[in-house]
Amino acid sequence: MLIARNKKGEFVVALAAIKDEEYHCPVCKRPVCLKQGKKQCAHFAHYQKESCKTLSEGETKEHITGKEWLHKRLKNSQLEVYLPQLKQRPDLLFMKTAVEFQCSPLELERLKKRTLNYQSFHYQPWWIVGRNFIPKQQLSQLQKAFCYWDKTVYLWHLDTQAKQLRVYYLTSWNFKHGYNWQCQNITENNAVPALQSDLFGLTLSKTHWPSMSYKHFLRQRLFQQQPRFLRLQQFFYLNSGNLLDLPFWCYTKSRYHFFFEHELLFLRFLYLRTKTCQQWLQGLAQLNWQWNFPLISQKLILKEIYLECQCLANQ
Repeated sequence: MLIARNKKGEFVVALAAIKDEEYHCPVCKRPVCLKQGKKQCAHFAHYQKESCKTLSEGETKEHITGKEWLHKRLKNSQLEVYLPQLKQRPDLLFMKTAVEFQCSPLELERLKKRTLNYQSFHYQPWWIVGRNFIPKQQLSQLQKAFCYWDKTVYLWHLDTQAKQLRVYYLTSWNFKHGYNWQCQNITENNAVPALQSDLFGLTLSKTHWPSMSYKHFLRQRLFQQQPRFLRLQQFFYLNSGNLLDLPFWCYTKSRYHFFFEHELLFLRFLYLRTKTCQQWLQGLAQLNWQWNFPLISQKLILKEIYLECQCLANQ
């Protein structure tokens, strides 16, 4: 952590702390030690990590450096403010925005719980990831959970070595090669902007999607008896359908492939079997699936998918 209290009860930043003085954790009140050195950033650490329930991860150099960099550029932000009602301590608090710079592995359920906790108390969580979570062609569910949505999926990343805040935004998902991303630098040494993707003027490029090739791809995977596609086919059989016998528009590209990938086919199939959006949502509710995107509204995305189905079916 970068903030501690001295004997007088005053908050002291690690960079300005004196080595031989006594400091205490602002939350658990236990003594902490000041760590300084040529190979590490100045910070405070508990003598026993289990002594403080608000500790969320080990303080890596990347994490400490990133918090300091963001603090300098987010005007009027506060470092490591403990929120007693939430029993959480974001890396920075900027008005009603809780900034979390995530560098270390984190359980998906813990991320969802922390995000929901912020939202339930009307804080806007702003997750920024370190180098371990830079998006690639294939993504873990945890990487996806850090993403936001505004006409496209986007992800915040802070490169502490380059001192550069970036936004990665999804260009496309390809059934053979996975995800394709574009990256845009947001700021170098200037103030960090507010959490609004529409400020950046992201340009979404058009991508080629061969629908017939996609159908052929599915046929090959079924012939090879790959488990994922056999499970998908089983869904169709249980509902008197066939994965390879859908209207042609069902195999076309969608920006919502990010959320469901191949399983989007079943959502489109279910659209064909229902007459209203409410019936469609009720059918989805009967399926055993979870929404693992805590920063994106499930209601909004499902509504947009339904509207997309209407548009494609009427073309």
